[in-house]
Amino acid sequence: MKHSSIHNGKFPGTRWTWVVQAGHSGDVPASTQALEALCQAYWRPVYAFLRQQGHSTHDSEDLTQGFFSTLLESPFFQSASPELGKFRSYLLGALRKFVAKDFRRRMAVKRGGGPSPLSLDLANAEAYLAVMPLAEMEPDLVFDRQWAWDLLDATMARLEKRYRDVGQEAFFEAMKGRLAGVMDDRTIAEISEGIGMEEGAVKVAFHRMKQRYKSTLRDEVARTIADGGDVEEELRYLISVFVGS
Repeated sequence: MKHSSIHNGKFPGTRWTWVVQAGHSGDVPASTQALEALCQAYWRPVYAFLRQQGHSTHDSEDLTQGFFSTLLESPFFQSASPELGKFRSYLLGALRKFVAKDFRRRMAVKRGGGPSPLSLDLANAEAYLAVMPLAEMEPDLVFDRQWAWDLLDATMARLEKRYRDVGQEAFFEAMKGRLAGVMDDRTIAEISEGIGMEEGAVKVAFHRMKQRYKSTLRDEVARTIADGGDVEEELRYLISVFVGS
């Protein structure tokens, strides 16, 4: 079923738009679809925060499911507005309030015989945490770091789609490691020969690729803050959660 706020099955880019849509309780299908989009985009930072707070794997899975399931039933979306600033901060505040309350019995009912939980792929949740040195990190920082990782993943996914859509997947596959800073022993000449491009063309195309990556990353960050917010400030902060760890 299509709704006026959905284009070709996709919600508009800004995450705040998803939030506002989810808050329109009069349009239940659209609200549910918006909630699903939010959950898929942000469950990993939520799960990482909960694990770093000391919750077990099982409890963190329950809490993550319960948190997002509860959002639609609470005033969270009704009171949400882009004027509140960064969605990252707003969501973390809501999570803290949720954890502070005793929802465990309610979540157990939902898991055992109530409404079906949201479709979150928690099977590999621990694998996402394995790459982070969590021992001495505060839960808030773990949340922000996973948030930053997810932004980088979303940026790369969008970039990959762009190159695949124009038939340049071979170039993307050959150069994505260099773009991500992964060591590559191959020379540009060797890469050029492998994908059937002139060496000079590869160099120019890679320069453009880096510019597109920066632009796409900036756009991903802009989607999560209020209109007119300081994108560069948020970018600097998200970079700092890696540098400072």
